[in-house]
Amino acid sequence: MQPSTIGVTVQGYNANTVIDAVYVHTDNNYTTTEKTKLAALNTAAQMPTGGTAGQILSKIDGTDYNTTWIDNYATQVKLQVKNATGSTINKGSVVYISGASGANALISLAQANSEMTSSSTIGLLESTLTTGSSGLVIVTGVISGVDTSAAVDGDPAYLSPTVAGGIVYGVANKPKAPNHLVYLGTVTRAHATVGEIQIRVANGYELDELHDVQITSPTANDFLVRNGSNLWVNQSPATARTSLGLGTAATTNSTAYATAAQGAKADTALQPSAIGTTVQAWDADLDIWSTKTAPSGTVVGTTDSQALTNKTIDFASNTLTGVASTSTSQTLTNKTLTNVVLSGSITEGVAALATSGTIALNATNATIQTCAAAGTITFTDSLTSGQSIVLMLTNGASYTINYPTITWVGPNGNAAPALSAANTLVF
Repeated sequence: MQPSTIGVTVQGYNANTVIDAVYVHTDNNYTTTEKTKLAALNTAAQMPTGGTAGQILSKIDGTDYNTTWIDNYATQVKLQVKNATGSTINKGSVVYISGASGANALISLAQANSEMTSSSTIGLLESTLTTGSSGLVIVTGVISGVDTSAAVDGDPAYLSPTVAGGIVYGVANKPKAPNHLVYLGTVTRAHATVGEIQIRVANGYELDELHDVQITSPTANDFLVRNGSNLWVNQSPATARTSLGLGTAATTNSTAYATAAQGAKADTALQPSAIGTTVQAWDADLDIWSTKTAPSGTVVGTTDSQALTNKTIDFASNTLTGVASTSTSQTLTNKTLTNVVLSGSITEGVAALATSGTIALNATNATIQTCAAAGTITFTDSLTSGQSIVLMLTNGASYTINYPTITWVGPNGNAAPALSAANTLVF
């Protein structure tokens, strides 16, 4: 040692500097308890060999200090929550944040039938929580030990709109409006007791929650129109028609336009309901008539009657079916003859009536009718205006003869004639 080192590399002597023997120890000076503690510190300080930059230590099992190097990632993200609903919430139930108590988020069962109970869905409860107790909600990651027997591996999981805290599986069961769509994750193991779901909550959006949609006081039948500010806005039908340049065409009732089958405006095109009402239904006979020239005046059918006045029928140049020639006779039925001049004799028809009972005086029988009374007779009136008959009654004095209510014209005034063995009465 050189004098120059004193006070530089070694401590210079000082009467106040004393090295207490109590603080100078060798291994043999430690107690057994101290040695155990030192050994534990030495073991804990011995990290496992290997590893790469950025890796972290992870416990392998429950053995003290049994660790290994792993990549720096988390398999689950969990949130500390509290159940203050007043009821037990079971493991695997879907929950949403319904409030807070101090530093604790309060949870309730989520359900997809309303905005309030679905929009704040946070995840699935890791373990059953009685009311008033705290636990963890798995926000992201795998939850195990749940019943997924209603699903198949790979099924998407959605928040149930009918069961509070429940899950529905598969695209076919995906909730539709007016229910709310909340995607919960994917079934990675379908099983009744050890099922697994990879949780990744994604809440569906309302239309007015999109960043380029601006909905203001929506009403029924509103249109969604892109405006000059690059926003989709709701507009009333009248405003939307102006925005789209439709004018009044869009307000015209659809019945004013033709269908594709009609091919013309409906107010001019033939409508099916008009056929047989305002237009003639097709008939084969009409095809024949279409080639004919319609006569002037009133046209009558073959069964109609018509008064012929000042008409000339040329038998030489016309063939008349069912009409007698000038040299033959014909029976005219339901014909009206005007300004008729009869020449020659006229032969009237004669009909014999019954001899007793009720007898109708009917001109259709004949213009001359005979009746030989053989008992009480009651005549009834079956004549119409303009008709007349001659009744030749015999034996009338021998029997009771009853007449209809009529006005008599004769030598006795308005009184029935006195009958004899033979009488001729004109009705």
